[in-house]
Amino acid sequence: GDMADGQPLVRFFCTKTTKETLELHVQRRYLLFLLKIIAFVDGWINLWKRSGLGIERVAADWKEYLGPPLSPERLKMYTTAIDPSPLRGFEDISDERVEFDHLRNRVKIFIDSVSKKIEPAQTDIQPVIVFYFDEAHHLSKTTVSAEPNRTAYQCLCKAFTYMMNAPVFALFLSTYSRLSETVSSSRNFWSSRPMSSHSEGSDDNMNAPFVELPFDAWKEPSLVIEGTHSAQEICSLKFMARFGRP
Repeated sequence: GDMADGQPLVRFFCTKTTKETLELHVQRRYLLFLLKIIAFVDGWINLWKRSGLGIERVAADWKEYLGPPLSPERLKMYTTAIDPSPLRGFEDISDERVEFDHLRNRVKIFIDSVSKKIEPAQTDIQPVIVFYFDEAHHLSKTTVSAEPNRTAYQCLCKAFTYMMNAPVFALFLSTYSRLSETVSSSRNFWSSRPMSSHSEGSDDNMNAPFVELPFDAWKEPSLVIEGTHSAQEICSLKFMARFGRP
């Protein structure tokens, strides 16, 4: 997996809990990580815009800039993100007295300011920032807070709730078959309040995850059509991808 400051990035999220570890502190720690990633992207966007390239290439150019796993650019980004030093505008992010709604509004303003830089002109299409976590089952195996006991997955879902009204989408990827550990059941999402779309009197709101196990999901009515595929075609990656990840 990816590295940060010489260590596997998963260690940042899956640090074992102590008796003093509060759920709120873990959530805010994850939130700071996510915001620093976006701040890193913001810096790249500022440089990229000077190139004069068309806005339609921004996603492809960002992917090209990051390069493959373990690239120097990825290492720099993640090392910057796990640094516990304050992010400008969010110096009080770990302060328990900062209310959920107040912090969520500041998060939205910050993310909107970044996304608007790559918003196409004369269109209603809004850019979306996508975070994806591969081998995400590791997050549901590790308890990271003691008051109350919460897994890294639960705390990370809560961190994304601060971005509920911002153009952000989170995707958790895994070949792990025990979906019960991530599905929005009462065992994993301990209250009906986290599913609420508003935060009246509580900071327990959480986006419920979409959980699927798509093996043979395909955009067409059928995966194959008898008598229409050559031996060369069915051996191609493009064709085999129809059947899901092996």
